[in-house]
Amino acid sequence: SVKRIENNTFNECTSLTEIKIPSSVDYIGDNAFNLCSSLTQIILPSSLKEIGNSAFQGCLLITEIEIPSTVTKIGSHAFQKCKKLTQIKLPPSLICICEYSFDECSSLEQITIPSSVTKIERYAFAGCSSLTQLEIPSSVTVIGMHAFSRCSMITEVKIPSSLQVIESRTFYSCSNLCKISIPPSVAKIEKEAFRDCSSLTCVSIPSSVTEIESCAFKGCSSL
Repeated sequence: SVKRIENNTFNECTSLTEIKIPSSVDYIGDNAFNLCSSLTQIILPSSLKEIGNSAFQGCLLITEIEIPSTVTKIGSHAFQKCKKLTQIKLPPSLICICEYSFDECSSLEQITIPSSVTKIERYAFAGCSSLTQLEIPSSVTVIGMHAFSRCSMITEVKIPSSLQVIESRTFYSCSNLCKISIPPSVAKIEKEAFRDCSSLTCVSIPSSVTEIESCAFKGCSSL
């Protein structure tokens, strides 16, 4: 029985519309279904442990996907530019949301980040312009640059008390963000972290912050 779907197996199979992965598969390799632009449905088996880099990148017609609780790693760019994806359930064993994982998933409305996650890498959710709710668990200690940039429908963010640095352009151009809570664990706000958050009306900066870099709040025209 098939245990692995190796790198590039179905890369650019642009007429593929549906696939059921055997229950024996525990690994989906890099670019395995990359640019399968007609794929509308995919069922991931409960045996799956790892999803490779760019595995489903550019699968433009997939609307929802459930990732089994057995998955411990989702590679970078894994679902980048899945522009019809509206919801996704992340497994409770996930530790890191890798860079560009959901970048430009412009229809994604809801995401639940499990409490096992400690790191959200750069551009992880950049350009998720339909995302309305965002809860970052207290387990998260690192949020990379541009992680939530251009998430233009988010109105409120509570930054976890485990975070020490708000990196460059983390919330850049979140144009409907009106309320932000910065915890006393934060020591540094990097450049352009909240640039062009034009609806932001109130920011409380704790005394723990010792450095605010250039343009951190530039273009916040409601402040």
